[in-house]
Amino acid sequence: MSHAALWRKLAFLEEVSGTKLFDRSVQGVRPTVTGAVAVERARRILAEMDDADDVLAQTRRVSDGKIP
Repeated sequence: MSHAALWRKLAFLEEVSGTKLFDRSVQGVRPTVTGAVAVERARRILAEMDDADDVLAQTRRVSDGKIP
């Protein structure tokens, strides 16, 4: 994903949530308090998705007769 596309998605999230998620300045980009909470929540969601994928893969192997 390009840098511009990422920022468009982040701007959309800010618009939908009605809050600023990141402070942008010449020094760089920093998450706001709300943005930091959102980032942490997103990390947990992604970790849960990875765990679910692992469980599903194990279940497929067991159902195919391959014990993990």
